[in-house]
Amino acid sequence: MLFLISFFMSIAAYNPVIFGLNLSNIILIIGFIYILLVRNVKTKMFHYKKTNVMLIILLYVYLSTTIIYSIDQLVSIITYVKIITPILFSVVLMNTITTLRKMEFFLGLLISSGYISAIYGCVQYFFGLTDYRLVAINGELLYRATGTFQHANVYGSYLILILPFMIYKFSHAESQKNKLIHSLLILITHIAIYLSFSRWAIICLLIVYVLFGIRTIINSLKFKKLPRWIILIPIIISTAVYVVYSNWGTIDLLFIDRGSNDIRYNSLNITITSFFDNMKGFGLGNGNGGLILDGTYFNLLVDAGFVGLLLYCILIFHILIGLKKKYSSCISLSNLYLISNLSLLLFVLNGFLETNIYNTGLNIFLGLYIYLLNIDKDIFNKTSINVFEADMTSNIQQVSIPLNS
Repeated sequence: MLFLISFFMSIAAYNPVIFGLNLSNIILIIGFIYILLVRNVKTKMFHYKKTNVMLIILLYVYLSTTIIYSIDQLVSIITYVKIITPILFSVVLMNTITTLRKMEFFLGLLISSGYISAIYGCVQYFFGLTDYRLVAINGELLYRATGTFQHANVYGSYLILILPFMIYKFSHAESQKNKLIHSLLILITHIAIYLSFSRWAIICLLIVYVLFGIRTIINSLKFKKLPRWIILIPIIISTAVYVVYSNWGTIDLLFIDRGSNDIRYNSLNITITSFFDNMKGFGLGNGNGGLILDGTYFNLLVDAGFVGLLLYCILIFHILIGLKKKYSSCISLSNLYLISNLSLLLFVLNGFLETNIYNTGLNIFLGLYIYLLNIDKDIFNKTSINVFEADMTSNIQQVSIPLNS
């Protein structure tokens, strides 16, 4: 657990780059090696579901072969270490989070790192501690919150991926005082996301909110009982319209007319051209020949070719479908599998314009999803409130992990 505490606190507060790797990445590797050497008898490395093991092995073995023909093998090796981080993280979780109490502690640690990161980003922005500039608006430079990530888009992406778990924590708060505290912290997180001015992170979050809202309403209509929060929809829409109208000049400049739109369009053209020039890929981390390619899928296509991209997408959608089956029709924010699926959906959408699988601060979430999909449910107290499945019979009954708030 000490490794996990150090890992998340590093991401939240201090995460410098050392020898091409983030401090959090180095801590994770040390933790993985410790498990292999000290706890090798108990290691659950191969306790994943058979399909998971097969897909993971196929993907990472294939990606490793790209190092052989890479135009810069050192860059490819470093990139491979970064990309394999999710597997290391999931193995560490499988061998560390082995009881209900440890799961509660881990989720609290995960969420706390998000809260600390969000607060740090707000302090960074409002006290002028960031020098990450976007553009000048009416002659005034606009700065962006970056947290410990050194890049505002990565920071915004990290916060949206962890936000569903914050909402899960809120749903399990047992007192009004704790609910109020979590509400304020979630609000601060939304503010930090906005202050990152990460357009795609904000758009992904809005898409998932809308999809979840529609799914919840449809599910509620089946039982002829609408959720109480539906009364907030007119307030939210009217507030959004007012904010957009009041800040249209800034929004138009940041979200619509920015030159980065042209850069991303050119990135797509470069991806297509590079792919047809070398369909097997140029090797991890350097297939773009020094040019900037936005998006995980674009980068994988150029680095590892069509086969590499296909294997990655199959693994992602296998996890997505697997988590969805686990929460079935239980549409509730207190359901950990549903929350994980929402976070994974954000991860999938985010990958279209951000290189999340290449970033060790973001790709750890893939390891978390793999862990939750393969978790040994026998370690949990099955009399707990509903979120984890109580049995694996044909009629799956869902149960949940309450967090002591």
